[in-house]
Amino acid sequence: SKLQKRLETLNKSEQLMALSLAQEASEQPADFDALDEASQRDVVTVAYSYLRYLNETKERDEQVAGNSFRLLKQLASYPKLSHSESLVERPDDPMVGHGSGLLAVSGGYRDDLWYGDLEWRIAYHDLLDPIEGYPTDTSLNMGRLVVRAEEGESMQLQRFDILEINSLYPRNRFFKPLAWQVNTGLDRQRTNGKDELVPQVNAGVGVSFHAPFQGRVFTLLRTRAEYNSGFAHNWDLAGGGLVGYLRQQPYGNTLLQAEQLYFVGGVERTAVELGQSVTLGSNASLRLSVKRTIHDSEGTNEASLAYRYYY
Repeated sequence: SKLQKRLETLNKSEQLMALSLAQEASEQPADFDALDEASQRDVVTVAYSYLRYLNETKERDEQVAGNSFRLLKQLASYPKLSHSESLVERPDDPMVGHGSGLLAVSGGYRDDLWYGDLEWRIAYHDLLDPIEGYPTDTSLNMGRLVVRAEEGESMQLQRFDILEINSLYPRNRFFKPLAWQVNTGLDRQRTNGKDELVPQVNAGVGVSFHAPFQGRVFTLLRTRAEYNSGFAHNWDLAGGGLVGYLRQQPYGNTLLQAEQLYFVGGVERTAVELGQSVTLGSNASLRLSVKRTIHDSEGTNEASLAYRYYY
């Protein structure tokens, strides 16, 4: 985390210099001498930190040890940092973040019918929840339960997530994590003109990158196993892909994603969804969701507004 913060203080040219120094400290990158002393010190600090980061769990290597020693000698030639200059900005205290439990109530409209949802979640945090005190680009949800009352219908279980995890850390020149998602539980899928409550497990793996407006753009290869009485053989397996954009800010978050799945039995499913949250305080938020799903040739439109209380 400290290394990532230091990287954000360097421009593109300086980052490339630091990368070059970490790979071969005996050769000064082009234009390094043109930097002022403070900038040179920052570049060498990042190069040394990155070199140690890459090799801290590996066996000792003579070339790496030599590079580390040369970078340390170079750092020692610069004036020492004052205490205030050396501090990396402290992240938000987790104690100021929202409560891990959730109660939410929402109203929505789907295909000419009004409905109301009541949601309860045991823990913990999703991608659209208030971000203060929580790590960005990641979510962990356990025990999420949604019940729905729709016009002309009795109350029914709409969704039950046993476990849901998202990890969308972006890649850059220095760090190259994989983005991944996993979810298992029950959800409702439009099948043969009616909503089927289906057990399912799905997962995805891919990459995430920095995007405009301090956002992230990500793409994942997806797979889903589902038990659905509307399928020809009940159980079916699907493969496909997902693309999305995520932007997380103190005042609210934006998540736009589109998914395409192709089941072995021939069923094709498409979903496009936009979620926008507005932070009302440390333990309250509003959330607007708009969704379009297509199961084979049958399309469904849905929009909802929710008030979410964390405890």
